[in-house]
Amino acid sequence: MLEDHDLSAENALLALGGEPCACLQALRLWRHQFGMPPELFSSMQKYLGADAALAPEQLGLARELGMNMSWDRSWRSSSFLDKKHERLLQSALRERALPLFRQHVTLEKERFGCRVVSGAQVKIAPSIEEVAVAGEMDKVAVKAVVNLHARWLVQIWPRGLGMVDGVFVAELVEDSYDAPLVRAVRWEGDAGVRQVPVLAAARVSGGKLSWEDD
Repeated sequence: MLEDHDLSAENALLALGGEPCACLQALRLWRHQFGMPPELFSSMQKYLGADAALAPEQLGLARELGMNMSWDRSWRSSSFLDKKHERLLQSALRERALPLFRQHVTLEKERFGCRVVSGAQVKIAPSIEEVAVAGEMDKVAVKAVVNLHARWLVQIWPRGLGMVDGVFVAELVEDSYDAPLVRAVRWEGDAGVRQVPVLAAARVSGGKLSWEDD
């Protein structure tokens, strides 16, 4: 266990020509991985492919969540002017959130009797802005865009809450082990004529979603 080691003593032994212990090597790998510039980390993944994971495979999820949190923190510290971190977070949302949102829009299209999905987009929003959804659906086409915080990548997706009962979950409002309170996308308007997406409060329990105002 890394916490069982006297790191000062281990580093002193290294300075005297000793060999690093496995725990100290793991700590250095972890620090280097999280400390490297984000564009370098992305390039490393593309270059090394499946061998890009410096940390053990079992820590893959923790590494991904930690990276997303680091990118979000750096983006916020620059007053959201750093486009580099914005692009990295947007790419992560495109990979994790967009397939779920497209699936949700497709299900709503079929329920409504709409012909085609003309557009479904997921965009990263600074934490100083509200999570929001916009769009419209009629008998011909449906289009929608949802603006998410980077927290979605840490609070929603890893817990399997991205889509519940065919409904896309956009934000965690109040955490609870049994029934977290979320805001999810709901379509409202004239049945069979025109509907628009809104964010409504809901509870998630036992893999089911129930609207708070029902």
